[in-house]
Amino acid sequence: MLATTYIMGWCLGGLSLSMMIPAFFALAIGEEAQAMAFMNSSVSPFFLAGGLIFALHQEKLAIGRKQQMLIVFGIWFLLPIGAGLPFYLTGVSNSFSGAYVEAVSGFTTTGSSLIKNLSDIPKSIILWRSMLQWLGGLTTLLMLSFIIGKIMGVELFGRDTRSIIHSNSGTAMDLENTVMTILPLYLGLTILCYLLLLLFGIPSFDAVCLSLSTLSTGGYMPREGSISLYGSPLAEMTLAIFMFLGAVSVIWVKALVERNKNVLARTNEPLWIGLTILVLGGTLAAVSISRIISPDFSAIIHSLTLGFAGAASLITTTGLLFGNPDQAVVPYLLLFVIALIGGGRYSTAGGLKFSRVVTMLNLSMRELQNLLYPHGIHPTLYGNKNRDETVRRSIWSIFSITILFLVVVTLILSYLGVPLNAALMASVSSFSNFGPAYEMARPADPDTFPMIASMRYQAQLLLCVAMIVGRVETLIILGLLNLAIWRK
Repeated sequence: MLATTYIMGWCLGGLSLSMMIPAFFALAIGEEAQAMAFMNSSVSPFFLAGGLIFALHQEKLAIGRKQQMLIVFGIWFLLPIGAGLPFYLTGVSNSFSGAYVEAVSGFTTTGSSLIKNLSDIPKSIILWRSMLQWLGGLTTLLMLSFIIGKIMGVELFGRDTRSIIHSNSGTAMDLENTVMTILPLYLGLTILCYLLLLLFGIPSFDAVCLSLSTLSTGGYMPREGSISLYGSPLAEMTLAIFMFLGAVSVIWVKALVERNKNVLARTNEPLWIGLTILVLGGTLAAVSISRIISPDFSAIIHSLTLGFAGAASLITTTGLLFGNPDQAVVPYLLLFVIALIGGGRYSTAGGLKFSRVVTMLNLSMRELQNLLYPHGIHPTLYGNKNRDETVRRSIWSIFSITILFLVVVTLILSYLGVPLNAALMASVSSFSNFGPAYEMARPADPDTFPMIASMRYQAQLLLCVAMIVGRVETLIILGLLNLAIWRK
C-alpha cells in the first residue's frame, strides 16, 4: 500500500501543478473567475500530494502485482475526480457527475463531451480539456510500459519493452526511468506538431490544442466544426502524420527517431496501419472529388489531404472531425468495425489493436488450413515471429471478454432508455476511446441517436466505466475483481 500511495501522491501533485497552466492563461486573457476556479481546484490536491510524497520519499518501495493493480485503479478512476473540479467550479458542468464524465472522457483520450457549444466555453476550459487528453495519453504510455505490460506478460506486449524499461525490479526508480524515456519523446513530438501547425497557418491557440489532442489521439477540437474550416492542406497532412505517430507503438517511434533498424525491421504493425490509412484516405478523397461540380487543382489537392487526414483520424481512433458535422461521412457498419479494431499496441490509440486482429485472422486461416490439410504444419506468424500458444490464447481471451463486456454495456444502456442501435455504437466508441465515432454516426439517424449530454446520468457513468475498461485492458479489470489475488 505504501508504494501505491507514493505513486498516487506524485500523480496527484502532477495533476495539481498542471492546473496552474490554464490558471495563468486565464489570468492573461482576463478570465479571472476561471483562474480562481483552477487555483481552488489545485490547492487541496497539491498539499495532499506533498504530504504523501514527503512522508514516503525515503522508503524503499517495491511495486508488486497488487500494488500495480491498485495504481491502475487509482489513476483511472480517482484522478478524474480532481481533474473534473474545474469543470464544476466554473459552471461548465451543472453537476459533479457531469464534470466527472467530462474529465474521464478527456483523461482516457476518448473525446466524448457533454458540452454542446464550444463558442460559449471559456478558452481556459478548452485548453484544460486538451491538456487532460495529453496527460491521459502520457499516462497511458507509462501504464502500458511499466505496469500493464508486466501484469499481462511481456510476450503479449512484445520483448522490445526493454528499450523503455531498463530493469524489471519493479521499484519506483524503474517508473522514474520509464518517465524519463517516454516524456522527452512525447513532449518533443507535441512541440514539433505545434510548430508545424503554426507554420502552416493555424492560429496559435488552436495549434496548441490540436497538437495536444493529436499526439494523444484524443480528438477534442478547439472550436466548433472540423479541421477543414482552417483551409490548410499542409496543416491537414501534418495532423495526419502526427495522428499516425500517436497511434503506433511508442517503441517503434523511439526506434524511428534513433534509427534503430533492428526494431523497425521486425515491427510490421505501423506498416499495416499506414497502408490502411492510405487506402481509406484515397477512398474518402475520391468520394469528395466526385461531389465537386467543377474540380480545379487546388480543390483536388485539398480533397486528397482532407481525405488522408480523415482516414488517419478514423484509423487511429483520434476522432478529429473532418467533414460536415451534420452529414454522415462514413457508413455505420464501417465506422463500427474501425472503432472496434483501433490503432497500434503500446500507443495512445484505443480499440482491440491492429496486431491482435491480424493475429486472430492468421490463427483463423491456420485452423482452416488444418481442416483442409490435417497433417500439415501451419505456424501462426506475426511479422517475422511465430506466436506461441500462450499468446494466441491470451489474445482470444481478450477478444471474447471484450465482446461480452460490450454486450453487457449495450443491454444496460438499452435498459436505461438508449435505443439499441445507438447503445451499441456508444458502448463500442467508449470502449475504443473513440468518442467522436458516436457523433459521426448520429447524422445518419439523429432521431434514434440521442446526444450523450441528454442521456441519463447513470448511462453517462456507465460509458465512463467503458472508457476506463477500454483504456486499461479487460484482463486487468478481471484481475482487480479476482478475490484470490487479494487473499495472497
